[in-house]
Amino acid sequence: MSRLLRIRVGLALCTATVIASAACAADPAKVVQPPPPPPPPPPPPPPPPPPPPGPAGYDVIDLGTLGGGLSLPYALNDSGAVVGYSTTATGEPHAFLWRDGAMQDLATGLPISIAQMITNDGRIAGIGRTTDDGDVHVFQWSNGVTTDLGAFAGSNSQVTVTGLRTTALLAWRRNEMDRFESSIWRNGVKELIDGLYAPGNPGGEAQAAAMNDSRQVVGASLMPGFAVHDVYHPFIWENGVTRDLGVLQEFPCEEHPELSCGDGRARDINDRSQVVGISNDSTYQWHAVLWSEGSIHDLGLGVPLTINNAGDIAGNRNLSYGNVPGQAGAGYFWRTGTRTDIGSLGGATVVVAMNGQSTLVGTSLAPDGRPHVFVWKPGQSNPSDLGTGPGDTPGLGAMAVAINERGDVVGYTCDNFTTDGLCTGNPRAVLWRRKAAERLAGAFSLRR
Repeated sequence: MSRLLRIRVGLALCTATVIASAACAADPAKVVQPPPPPPPPPPPPPPPPPPPPGPAGYDVIDLGTLGGGLSLPYALNDSGAVVGYSTTATGEPHAFLWRDGAMQDLATGLPISIAQMITNDGRIAGIGRTTDDGDVHVFQWSNGVTTDLGAFAGSNSQVTVTGLRTTALLAWRRNEMDRFESSIWRNGVKELIDGLYAPGNPGGEAQAAAMNDSRQVVGASLMPGFAVHDVYHPFIWENGVTRDLGVLQEFPCEEHPELSCGDGRARDINDRSQVVGISNDSTYQWHAVLWSEGSIHDLGLGVPLTINNAGDIAGNRNLSYGNVPGQAGAGYFWRTGTRTDIGSLGGATVVVAMNGQSTLVGTSLAPDGRPHVFVWKPGQSNPSDLGTGPGDTPGLGAMAVAINERGDVVGYTCDNFTTDGLCTGNPRAVLWRRKAAERLAGAFSLRR
């Protein structure tokens, strides 16, 4: 075969067998390997891990906002409706009602408002201003109707609603001089609650702390004394009459021996007219106190917060609620005069509320250094950790606010907090709602 023929045959073979090389055309005697194929595209990133499951038995719900960056709950009723305040898109704090998955603005016409209490029949009470720099007004919302119950004079006053029933509302005002005035509205009519030392000061000075279903009101009233040492006595008010509940000890003040420095403050009352509060001893330490059937009972050192109709009491170690780094087990529970330390999640612990089934709720610093919400029931050695809200985002803490009769808990997450567990930035309302099966089990156990 001639050289020319061999070249033609080689070209034909290259074409026929589709050898993947341009070198065939140049020199069929020399075989050149094809270039490597391009690398395959990188695999897609794995999907993000699912959020950690919520605490057993609870659905954890972010209640959202009214368009702004924060929301703060104040109370909830037994059907799980929540009230509080949220910022709007323009930054104004407005009272809200959260119910059935939606947040409603209760005070679109007010520049500032806060909903502070809600009853089981849906009656809501709170405060607000009708102008940016005006007096603080007390408001009531019911069946879509807003009622202005009037103003507490003084634009610098702090006003708080501390009692709400179907036909009665209780509130107090603290002015810039740290003095108190309290009023009760019964069937829409406002009445001043007299303090224990009224001469020369109409109404006296009284801070109303709580009200029961019989419209009995308890609190603390300023007594005569010297300017640098305010002394209070606990009172109970009923149908226009204010009565001194008495203190643990009457002892002379060091600076003014002619005056007594025995101090006491009532903090809550149940429907059996049992009252809890604090009273000091001669070393100025606070004792937990129960007033019942005309007698005063010393429960030892501590600060009761609330008493339920079973007579069980919940509270904390001291007036600052034990929010000190490293203080474990600052929450207390009293039953028939015996005090139980409820333990902690690892650090400082504070009880904030208790329901009729004696389930306590509060906040405790966990080993990760973040505040977590907890619940505790009699018989437990330590609280049950409810976590820090939906998704348990790193760096996020959570604080408890209230608990209802079926065990739902409302609180808020916080993206900035101090080492003793106090929120300093961007609260967001959260509901830990008991799952349906848990509610049924709880209801069954109560019936038995």
